Amino acid sequence: MPASTAAGSGGDDRVRPLTKGVSLAIIPFLVVAFAVLYPFPHDTARLFAWPIKPTIMPIILASVYIGGAYFFSGRPRPASGTRSRAVSSRSGRSPR
Repeated sequence: MPASTAAGSGGDDRVRPLTKGVSLAIIPFLVVAFAVLYPFPHDTARLFAWPIKPTIMPIILASVYIGGAYFFSGRPRPASGTRSRAVSSRSGRSPR
């Protein structure tokens, strides 16, 4: 079966409204988790769902949460069908 018909979408790669809504609903939870974990990594037993040890782990987890919020916001996505221009390492010019 061809890949374009395997999902039953017929090649339509648009994001559906329900998916957009769920993505937007997740963002506040990710931002709050970041706001709790990043500034207070020593206080996770009281402020978060469980205690996290060592101290660097809450900071790493907070960075993942804020990255997830950025991802789900969908802001800087290139338009479908755009191509990036490769730069040749020798001349510094783009190939033609």
